[in-house]
Amino acid sequence: MSDVHLTKSPTQYLLAAKLGAVHGLKGYLKLHSFTEPFDNILKYRPWFIDSAAGFVPLICDLHQRQAKVLVVHFEGLHSREVTEHLCNKELYIQRKQLLPLKKGDYYWQDLVGLRVENIDGVALGIVTSMLATGANDVLYIEGKKIHCVPYLPKQVIKQVDKVAGLILVDWPDEL
Repeated sequence: MSDVHLTKSPTQYLLAAKLGAVHGLKGYLKLHSFTEPFDNILKYRPWFIDSAAGFVPLICDLHQRQAKVLVVHFEGLHSREVTEHLCNKELYIQRKQLLPLKKGDYYWQDLVGLRVENIDGVALGIVTSMLATGANDVLYIEGKKIHCVPYLPKQVIKQVDKVAGLILVDWPDEL
């Protein structure tokens, strides 16, 4: 698995973070990153917001770490009043900014939306999200039932076929 935990986007832009509250008087904002570790978001710049005019770049010119969030400042936005409209906005990166992966590794957003079948040919559902548990990542699968399947290549995950849109798992339907 990769260090970028993003959700699926219908375009070449991928959701990577969300802006939080304004921090201080000089236009800083809290940023809640969806990357793992959280400060890996800094590798993927510029960031973009989705607006009526399309995806607009925001250039982060200053940042600092605070606990599990980053506090960021954007070029040209120097007051609390100017940045308040950015609170709770989602930040995107371009897919082309992602680093290439080794064979058999996948970005989370590439797994979300794939169908999942077990080795007996039973359709379990669709991957709707991924969860980081610390021990291993987990596929959250919605179908007739909800399945939380550990992402353990070769043990549980037998095959990922992005072209066919299918993940084959060694997982019973009864759980």
